[in-house]
Amino acid sequence: MYSLSIIVPVYNDDQCIVKLIHKIRSLQLDFRLHLIIVDDCSFKPVHLIIEELNLDSIESVVCLQLPCNMGHQFAISEGMKKALELQSDFTIVMDSDGEDSPSSIRPLLQRTIETDEITVAARGKRYESIKFKTFYFFYRLIFLFFTGKKLKFGNFSAFPGEKLKNIYNIETCSIHLPATILKSKLPYNVLKIDRGKRYFGFSKMNLTSLVFHWLKGLSVFSSLVISRLLILSAFLIVTLLLTIIGILILKFTGNASPGWASNLITALFIICFQICSLSFISILSIPYLQASKEKVVIEKTVKVFDHS
Repeated sequence: MYSLSIIVPVYNDDQCIVKLIHKIRSLQLDFRLHLIIVDDCSFKPVHLIIEELNLDSIESVVCLQLPCNMGHQFAISEGMKKALELQSDFTIVMDSDGEDSPSSIRPLLQRTIETDEITVAARGKRYESIKFKTFYFFYRLIFLFFTGKKLKFGNFSAFPGEKLKNIYNIETCSIHLPATILKSKLPYNVLKIDRGKRYFGFSKMNLTSLVFHWLKGLSVFSSLVISRLLILSAFLIVTLLLTIIGILILKFTGNASPGWASNLITALFIICFQICSLSFISILSIPYLQASKEKVVIEKTVKVFDHS
């Protein structure tokens, strides 16, 4: 019988994680099931909640308690590390709030088993506000512009054991999992799955956190993004210089209004200087981005329940 690890990051979602575990148990999956709960420093430790549940049908439940709030993506990477230690044949990554429906675990696993490739969930129907959907559309559009890659899926995904190892060993895994899958150039399947509704409360993903998530996704392709920025900057600088030359020609041929040409040239020089400065700062930021990926955090591991 195959072993399956399900990684669930949790932050202050007590009711949601309880309901999710009950729904996973009700699936009666034909796997040796390991549930990996990553507590991203919730106010009430998640392992205290899980210990009160009936977990008889689950082979093992492990709670990883991070020492401080490290963010959703880092929590997922810590769960992947634990799944590799358990030597799971397959691994599912999903959220705890119900938006990743447990009923979709079977089709994700089936496609992964058939192909021995990563399977990701591309969202169909969504329940967010129009404002959020609009911003999310531009988020994907800007990501495409700066990287040349379409990002049409999130964290909900299934991995064969060896492919999980490949993804985890990429240094950007703890920054942005979907972008890292794209960066890996590993083949993957795309399965269209409607987004579920939250079990309780409201989503913690607002416009501010989405912008931060977008920036982290771009940072995975930092070298590519900066290269495109430099090309764009060079194009703008050449355009501005040609404009300045044209203004100077008008000025010296007497076809420009007094004072107008000087003011415009000064403004264009300031714009050129700003573009050059931003490009230079972007180049200097490459080593910083690479260094920031090497941070190590030690987490507290709590064995909650084990039938093995």
